[in-house]
Amino acid sequence: ASRTSPYDLFLLEINKPFENWLILGRAGERTAHISFDDLGLPQGKEFLVYEFWSKRYLGSFTGGFDPGKIDSKFNCQVFCIRERVSHPQLLATSRHITCGGPDLIDCEWNNSTLIGKSDLVAKDSYTIYIYEPAEYEFKSFSCDGVKVTGISKTGNIRQVTLTSDRSGNVKWNTDYMIR
Repeated sequence: ASRTSPYDLFLLEINKPFENWLILGRAGERTAHISFDDLGLPQGKEFLVYEFWSKRYLGSFTGGFDPGKIDSKFNCQVFCIRERVSHPQLLATSRHITCGGPDLIDCEWNNSTLIGKSDLVAKDSYTIYIYEPAEYEFKSFSCDGVKVTGISKTGNIRQVTLTSDRSGNVKWNTDYMIR
């Protein structure tokens, strides 16, 4: 019996009370262009695409995207695909290949603040990736009871890394102002 699959794309929908997004696994390079229509996504909408293993933001696309070569270090790609909105938004988290599936408890935009709640594991660093449109200026990040061990920005993506001495839920806030 063969243990190889005739398929190299695997789709998982993540449905949370506060947001829905797609995870697309790619185990082969037969498909050079990923069509959003083929994934069941609405036409004419813009989607943010982040690759989990390489921790790389591919960009914001309408219609589809080209996934590129698979890195031999990982032998696969895992894409997080979220609909782009007009304000800063969560792009991914570092805990799990679902980019927030088991660890992200809540996330909402309230006026000028991105508010989230995450389930952290003691002594394990946890990175939050936030997409920031150009017209928004980052003001501050706060999270009670945990250490913020890094804040950086590359292009439109802000990375905030947290480390907690204990496991459990933490609420975090990222404040912005419009330029």
